[in-house]
Amino acid sequence: MTDPQFGRTPPDFQAPFDVSAVRNFVVAGLSRSLLAQVERRLIAHASRLIANLSDFGFDIVSGYCMPLTAFAFCEVFGTPQKDRTEFLKNSWVLTPLREDRDIDITADEAIAWFRAHIKSLLSTTVSDGQLDILSFFRNQDPSVSDDDMAGFAISMLVAGNDSAANLLSSSIFNLSKTPTLLTALREEQCDVSEIVRELVRFDSPVYPGISRYAQEDTLLLNQPVARGDLIILPIAAAGRDPGVFNSPETCRLGRQNARSLAFGYGQHFCPGYQLAARVVEIGISAFANSTIFETIIPRFEPRWTSLPLRALVRLRLVQ
Repeated sequence: MTDPQFGRTPPDFQAPFDVSAVRNFVVAGLSRSLLAQVERRLIAHASRLIANLSDFGFDIVSGYCMPLTAFAFCEVFGTPQKDRTEFLKNSWVLTPLREDRDIDITADEAIAWFRAHIKSLLSTTVSDGQLDILSFFRNQDPSVSDDDMAGFAISMLVAGNDSAANLLSSSIFNLSKTPTLLTALREEQCDVSEIVRELVRFDSPVYPGISRYAQEDTLLLNQPVARGDLIILPIAAAGRDPGVFNSPETCRLGRQNARSLAFGYGQHFCPGYQLAARVVEIGISAFANSTIFETIIPRFEPRWTSLPLRALVRLRLVQ
C-alpha cells in the first residue's frame, strides 16, 4: 500500500484537480466543531429512525443504516431540511446495494440532481459560524470551480455513504452474534471506539479489496506484473491474518494490535475516517441501548450480496 511501484491510478493518469490538496481540505474541513455538531444531531436522528423501524418492516439496512449515513452527509454538506427527502431518495439510487423501493430515478438523473444541489449550496451566501465542509472548501480555495467541487462532493458521497452504511449494518449483525461485545457496549465496560475497531477488523466493509496499478514493470511474489496492470489488495483477508491477529476468526476485545487496513494506510488513508467511525459508533450505541433491544439479543434474517461489494442488502429484525 506504500510501495511507489503501485499507485491509486494508472500510469500517466492526469487528475482534473489536485487530489492531494482536496484530501487535505477534507481532513481539515471535517473539523472537531463540525463533527461535534454532526454527532449531536446524529444521536437524536438515530432515536427517531429506531422509533420508526416498523415503517420499513424492521429492516435495519433500509430503515436505519442507509438513512443514518445519508443524514450525516446532509449535515456535512449543509443540506437544508426541505431538500433532505430528495437527498435520501437520490442517494439510494447511487448505491449498487439497494433493493427496489419504487424509485423511478435513473443513476444519471440522481447524479444530475446532486450536481445541481451541490452547486446550489456553493452559491449560497456563507453566514458567520457556518461549519459545513462546502463552505470551508469555498473559503480555502475559491479558484476551484463549482463543477469540480460538485464532482468531488458526489465522489465523496458515493464512496462514503455506501461504505459507512455497510460497516454499520455488518457491525450491528456481528454485534448481535457476540453477546460479550453487546454486554460490554451496554454496560460501558469499554469505549465504543474499541468495539468498532474490532468489528472493522473482523468484517471489513471494503470487498474484494483496494485497487492499485503498477507504475512500472515489476515482480510481485515472483510473478511478473506489467506497467498499468491492476492489482487487488484483499484487505478483508488481512484483517483475518493469523500471523498478525491471535484467533482472528473470533470477534473479541482486548487486542493490542486491533487496527485493520479497512480504511487504507499511509498517504491514501481514508480522509473521511473520523466521520465514518463516529457514524458507526453512534449507530451501534443507539441501537444496542434502545428500549426495543436493551433486554434481548436481536435475531435477524440477513441477506448478503458479494458484488460489487460484500454487504448486507437486508437485515430484517425477527421479533
